[in-house]
Amino acid sequence: MNLDFTLTKYKELCETILDSGYSIYSLKAYFSLQNETEKFVIIRHDIDDEIDLINSLKIAEIESDLGIKATYYFRTTNRVFKKDVIKKIAEMGHEIGYHYETLGKTDGDIDLAFKLFIDELENFRTLCPIKTIAQHGGPLKGDQSAASFSGLFNIIINLMFKTKNLDSWLSKDIWKQYNFADLGILGEAYLSIDYNKIAYFTDTNRIWNDPKYRMKDFAEGKSNINIVINCTDDLIKIIKNKSVNKIVITTHPSNWKSNLAQWVSWLVLQKIRNYGKKILIMSNKSKSVKGS
Repeated sequence: MNLDFTLTKYKELCETILDSGYSIYSLKAYFSLQNETEKFVIIRHDIDDEIDLINSLKIAEIESDLGIKATYYFRTTNRVFKKDVIKKIAEMGHEIGYHYETLGKTDGDIDLAFKLFIDELENFRTLCPIKTIAQHGGPLKGDQSAASFSGLFNIIINLMFKTKNLDSWLSKDIWKQYNFADLGILGEAYLSIDYNKIAYFTDTNRIWNDPKYRMKDFAEGKSNINIVINCTDDLIKIIKNKSVNKIVITTHPSNWKSNLAQWVSWLVLQKIRNYGKKILIMSNKSKSVKGS
């Protein structure tokens, strides 16, 4: 398929990065550098739900075949924390990182969130070394999933009955009080990179350039503020033209499909998800105004 957001298009993106002479780093490799190269791309994948999990192996195999080592951030929810998948991806040479959300799990209790972080980190480290972390940016608590139409229906029912299933906390706020370096962590993907100097591009919500549906997935910096990317081909052109030297690319494997039926189904589902996020964002803004 010559469509955007397919595994074929993702492979083309990776090949373009390699052919254009960029160094490619995982987060761990980047944080371990003594000196940065002139042109580089850091590749990161967020494994947020079961569809990301299924596609993660396909993405990892594409990269491995090309000699690329990327970072895969896994949540600790039952739907995502699958030891066999984590081990397979690690065995391909990719970095496994911890996609934490403990401040949301503890309803804003920083001390309790830090203790939970340590417990979950140690659980990860029974499988493989964990040297980098990234806050999870989804709006849902726990093992809820919006990766299917049935999952979306259950979330709507919960919201109707005012079940506490939303996570509005920024878990990275833990590090205002504690230091992740004390736990042997080299860096946090949102906090330890200067995004005024390094451009950040993410396919969050299956949209490269429109942040209006994002709730937490923001990199604080201005390096790509004037860059318009409407599709993956636009990002490929930027890389071919070498118009941006230092880049972080974050993807969600669920967005990249291998057949037309999956592609269409996910497009429809993602549009519904985005509409739901827009409602939540507007609701949060309204509450903030009333509380001010």
